[in-house]
Amino acid sequence: MPTDLQTGEFQQNRIRLVHTNSSLPYTVTYLDLMYNSIADISNFSALTNLQTLNLEGNYIEKVNGTIFAGMHNLSVLYLEANDILDLDFKGFPKGLTKLWLFKNYLTDLELDDVSMPALTVLDLRRNSLTTIDSAAVFAAFPGLKILPIAYNQFQETRPSAS
Repeated sequence: MPTDLQTGEFQQNRIRLVHTNSSLPYTVTYLDLMYNSIADISNFSALTNLQTLNLEGNYIEKVNGTIFAGMHNLSVLYLEANDILDLDFKGFPKGLTKLWLFKNYLTDLELDDVSMPALTVLDLRRNSLTTIDSAAVFAAFPGLKILPIAYNQFQETRPSAS
């Protein structure tokens, strides 16, 4: 990726890898790679000036939040319509305001020691969640205003009759 690129719109191609060099400064603030063939995002950590990153519709299965740890300006992150089974919120930027995880395969949310006070939108629709700990969600994301959770695997539980 050119280091002087500021806005990149590369939607609906067959991009598998974005080449970066962690020793170079990148100026890109907006990067749209939706509907490509990206599975590995570990080299995105070099893109520290990103404000908006769209990775919708790729082949990402695992997201380690430390990839985004140096992206202090990242406020909008689209990860919907991937194959995400495992997501570690630790390391996500504190300033992230919108996180789209719609249409993945998340089965649970591990929120211990997670603090993302600026997050206002967390879209969890169409995952495989069976439970959600609302107290943990709002402790981790105290500024949350929008939390769509439809089309998961939630089941009603009733106390057993005695």
